Amino acid sequence: MARWQRAIWMPLPWDGGDYVADAPFKIVHHTTEGSTAEGAFGTYQQTHSIPHFTVDAAHIYQHLDTGIAARALRHTGSVETNRSSAIQFELVGFAGRPKDRAALTNAGLLCRWIEATHGVTPVWPSGYPNPPQNGGDPGHHNRSVENWTTRSGHYGHSHVPDNVHWDPAYTKDEADFVMAVGLAAPQLAPAQGVGWRAPPARPQQVGAYFQLASPAPAIGPQPSLPQPYFKRPTQGVFAQAAAAPMKWTVGDLCRAYDWPSNLGGGGVIAIVELGGGYVPSDIAAFFAANGQPVPAITDVPVNGGVNAPNQHIGDPRDPDIEVAMDIEIAGAAYFAATGKPATIRVYWAPGDQPGSLAAAIRTATADGCDVCSISWGSDEDNWRSWGQPIGQDLLQDQEAAAQAATAAGMIVFAATGDNDSGDGGPTPANVDAPSSCPHIIACGGTSKTRSSETVWNNDPGNTSGEGTGGGFSTAFPPQAFQAGAPMGPGRMIPDVSANADPNTGYQIVVHGQTITSGGTSAVAPLYAGLFAAFGRKLGFVTPTLWKNHLCFNDIVDGDNGAFRARIGPDACTGIGSPVGVKLAALFTQQAPAIARAASRQALLQFQLNTEASIAAELAARTQAHQAAMAGLRIARAQAAGAAAPAPSPLILLAHGDSWFDYPLTGNGLPITPTDIIAQFGKVGRPAPVILNMSHYGDATTTELSLPKQQRLRDSLQDPANWRASGKPDAILFSGGGDDIAGDQFCICLDYAAVGSTGLNLTRFADVLGSVMASYLDLFAFRDRYAPGVPIVGHCYDFPIPSGVHPLCAGPWLKPSLDFCGWDVEQGTAIVRVALTRFREMLLGLANDRSNNFVLADTQGTLMASEWANELHPDPAGFAKIAGVLAAALRSKFPGRI
Repeated sequence: MARWQRAIWMPLPWDGGDYVADAPFKIVHHTTEGSTAEGAFGTYQQTHSIPHFTVDAAHIYQHLDTGIAARALRHTGSVETNRSSAIQFELVGFAGRPKDRAALTNAGLLCRWIEATHGVTPVWPSGYPNPPQNGGDPGHHNRSVENWTTRSGHYGHSHVPDNVHWDPAYTKDEADFVMAVGLAAPQLAPAQGVGWRAPPARPQQVGAYFQLASPAPAIGPQPSLPQPYFKRPTQGVFAQAAAAPMKWTVGDLCRAYDWPSNLGGGGVIAIVELGGGYVPSDIAAFFAANGQPVPAITDVPVNGGVNAPNQHIGDPRDPDIEVAMDIEIAGAAYFAATGKPATIRVYWAPGDQPGSLAAAIRTATADGCDVCSISWGSDEDNWRSWGQPIGQDLLQDQEAAAQAATAAGMIVFAATGDNDSGDGGPTPANVDAPSSCPHIIACGGTSKTRSSETVWNNDPGNTSGEGTGGGFSTAFPPQAFQAGAPMGPGRMIPDVSANADPNTGYQIVVHGQTITSGGTSAVAPLYAGLFAAFGRKLGFVTPTLWKNHLCFNDIVDGDNGAFRARIGPDACTGIGSPVGVKLAALFTQQAPAIARAASRQALLQFQLNTEASIAAELAARTQAHQAAMAGLRIARAQAAGAAAPAPSPLILLAHGDSWFDYPLTGNGLPITPTDIIAQFGKVGRPAPVILNMSHYGDATTTELSLPKQQRLRDSLQDPANWRASGKPDAILFSGGGDDIAGDQFCICLDYAAVGSTGLNLTRFADVLGSVMASYLDLFAFRDRYAPGVPIVGHCYDFPIPSGVHPLCAGPWLKPSLDFCGWDVEQGTAIVRVALTRFREMLLGLANDRSNNFVLADTQGTLMASEWANELHPDPAGFAKIAGVLAAALRSKFPGRI
């Protein structure tokens, strides 16, 4: 019957069947008896006891359409339970303990939607659930069969006939709270020192700007215009703990972040503004006070937008403050790194036009800007609501604009918002766009003093207070480049962070006065100024940032409401605040000097690991392969009857990882395939004709995933790809290296200690077990779709875990070894043991004749000088490996290669 658009769709395959006729709809409240949603999901998998929804403090997950029965209730057969039109949700928590306030808020919002959608009466027909007694079952539950079968309303699990559970055991305050959410601003007495505050009023549009207005209705997102993300100092937590807020000049803050100096610069900074304006005298006064030259500033109108200062003086949300912050911080950050004035282009777009933000990004891209800073935004649901009446997906439009921008070499930074994890939205966890777009670097906020740095949050306990935005997108899926990020339903933001607390804020000049301001608005232009100083078009650098955590200060203290900081990436500050000199070393020493002149399309194909680009690349390979096959058929027809026909080349299907698909000549440009498949033309005559369906970076579990198997099946079943036999002579397979190497390599390692051998053989055996399962599945796939065709695979030679890697990926081994305390020499021995074990596993598969698997034993083939980096040989090394595979093919097909 229905799925709630605000819930995260996480379908599970077990349902309770159709509802019985004439049963009134009701809502059943459960508790998971656990502390995490993930734990509940594991229980569902084991017991198949599935509710319609799972609710925690940050998310609402929907597992079943509400038009079909769930199966989280006991059913003995005497009274219908699950099928009695019972819509069921599990609240993460325990019956015998106080319930999390944010989770109760989400539960209440869910109940309002169910009531409105299914006509459920907002009453408790069998009375309130009995509260716990000394943390245990209070007993005396009203499990009235008459109420259950005849009356619509809310029931606890404890009210359901023939059931013995006593959850949810709400207190009266908790039950009233759940029933009041969305109808009024509920007040709940604090439990165990934890208080609840109603969210602040949602911002509603006033012309092109914002002011606090009356609360929006709780059900259904209320569209509102993008807002600027700046904050003025308040008498919050920081002010209570210190005599007065501290102030940073941009130059001092850059020095605190180890900014580089004397860089060549040359990058053009684009700044997108959706309102407000500046006067040149303010800009001149700021840079004069900081002893810096004034940047070269160009105003660029977009869709009729203009520089319009002094329209909102005195308004606490005066957008002129935003504009001043953006220009002054970006320009000063650039000067700190170069000693030169910045070149800034300000793109003025009307904030009341739905597509103006994406249009501004596209205009800056067309103008050739190198970096772009955006300090405006709104939560994802606002963008959805704004676009629905005009039939436009504004979120996807922003992502498309950002993807095109990075393809052209422009980096895009955007603020994550200033209202904690709630982002000013109706639930405790919402994220902001455009910062949630995968091709935009999301910039979160910290509170930085001269001696410490923590998550910026001036309203602890309030998920929509004053603090850094951050969480998980409901519009964009998790991103593969965010290795080490906590698990969530979508892309995590922020990616990076820096000082944003207005109580440790930035000194700027606006309306002729020096003021202190902050917000995540300050972070985007700070990064833009730094990256413009690198002086080159870097494009989609986000994966590179995530692979270089040591270029950032890890922020481990604080929270933003629904999420807490931790060691490593988190949904408060991402991978941390910048270490400027390390970022400069990363991008000015290793970035390809010829990036501007390189083929942009080729670079895009290498950088963007998206299904669309992969599909286009494989389609082009298939087209070229089919053309080659057509040529072979013509040549064979012309040679018919010849006394000594030429040997027929092998027709092969290749599927694998980067050893079959490595598009670099070592570690940099130009982009030219140098992998094993590319080398096959040099190692035998006649050269085999190969349909290569490989893609770099794939683990065996990805290579054998459903989409990849479907793609292989379609290739095998297309007669244009093969001779009259309808199948290839052999299948080449490369897989297993990416299951072991990468950020997950640390799982296989013990920490360095006396008596430790480095590789944890028990855990590594589990990894090999997964790899073996993938190989066995490949054999089964082959037996079904290409029976009798041999599979030829290879092991891996012994690399040196030196940390050498191309700019776009890696390192894959050294970071884990460093983390666990092993040096390069010790790491080399550890890697040798791991790859020897991998080879032994493959030999076992090859020795089983029923597998029809030939192993090309490549270990011991390469010299140290023939490795380009930690995982890949140089072109000469790949040629040697290809020679070993060619020899294995000759053993199966004498005279054919």
